[in-house]
Amino acid sequence: MSSVLTKARRIHDRASYVAKETGWSYFHALGEIRRAKREKGIGSRDYVKKRLYDPKSQPKQLVIPEGISSEEAAYLKENLSPSWYRKALRDSKILLGIVDADSYFPDRPRKPRNERMLDNMLWRKKHGFYNKLYNEFGLDVANFRNQDDYIERYEYVRYNSAPHHGNVIPERYRMMAINKMWFYSYMQAICPGLTPKMIYVFRDGDVILPYESGMSIEDALRKLPEGTYACKQLNGAFGKGFYRVDRGPGDEVLLNNGHDSIEDFINDMNHGSYILQDFVHQHPAISKLCPNSVNTVRIVTLRYHKKAHVFYALLRMASRADSSVDNATQGGTFVGIDENTGKLMKYGHYFYRGEGETAHPVTGTVYEGYEIPYWDQIMKMVVELHEYFRGMVIIGWDIALTENGPVILEINSKPCTRMAQLAHGGLQKKWDSLKNAQ
Repeated sequence: MSSVLTKARRIHDRASYVAKETGWSYFHALGEIRRAKREKGIGSRDYVKKRLYDPKSQPKQLVIPEGISSEEAAYLKENLSPSWYRKALRDSKILLGIVDADSYFPDRPRKPRNERMLDNMLWRKKHGFYNKLYNEFGLDVANFRNQDDYIERYEYVRYNSAPHHGNVIPERYRMMAINKMWFYSYMQAICPGLTPKMIYVFRDGDVILPYESGMSIEDALRKLPEGTYACKQLNGAFGKGFYRVDRGPGDEVLLNNGHDSIEDFINDMNHGSYILQDFVHQHPAISKLCPNSVNTVRIVTLRYHKKAHVFYALLRMASRADSSVDNATQGGTFVGIDENTGKLMKYGHYFYRGEGETAHPVTGTVYEGYEIPYWDQIMKMVVELHEYFRGMVIIGWDIALTENGPVILEINSKPCTRMAQLAHGGLQKKWDSLKNAQ
């Protein structure tokens, strides 16, 4: 291994020497050395010692692609190394796709185009990919936000992909974030009453919980007592595949307030795995914000060393009167929560929008200063429960609030930084501080 590294180092030094002698870029010089070896059998030592390179020759001039002016190219060349300048020209299609996209903040002045180009190249140099959320975060706006304050979306996912706590294997815990039946069974064993009661589990048209029940899916619905229930995909995400089931008198069954039929429901149950459980009736203070969806608190905890800490908190709600789902990917809105006070921040946000709104679009309830019930209890609960999932560095807790207290609906192993940083602003500094917190 050491001989291989020594050889690589020698070639590097010789390419650097040739680049200095000729004015070529390092990579052009390295390419010429390799071409001499490949085509003429001349080693790098002889190539340099016999000065087989032509000091007067120049590499092929870079062509400035269409869409980038000569002034913008000169600005990039001045502020980037030669290799990253070439990357900027080579990746012009991707780069200009971000830079020339519409601003999410049209009422605010944007940075000059060349500065936006440089921002994106510096982000790529630091993180290895382009920031597709550059405009959505408002980083294109002049004198507004600093991209160094924003955590890149893969960083904390990588931290959750390796064990940090002795011999604990994270995968066995992360499976509970994927399979809701596993999660509810585990929670029922360690903390009974903190999750909704499981009634049925359907898989590919069969009722597998209760075991050996022998019921059809339609029979299972008919046997439900009168009341409201929630049915969702066992491994689902992003609010997809959710049914609100209202069991009325006689044989009456209403699905999603009448928007779906029994046939639609049974067809979905025949092609997937679903769990049916008690519906969560939320606290009146939370219904006041949005009554037609079960609004959930998303809290993310980080346990990198021996103690868990809260990373961020926000409240998710439906944004339309005809929607019963609070998920942001389904058009829902979300508001940051001040973790120290349990009060909502000023603005509600959406994906693919810029400026937030100060009140809920359906109820008109003002966000700023609105107090979340049971806040101290929730904060204590998530920090203590993280100890039971020690193999996971990061957990996103989705919590509904009832008149009797908080109820945990599910956990996430890869909670969304996009939503968090739209609601709270850049979280890089807080992330760095919590990684070092004991």
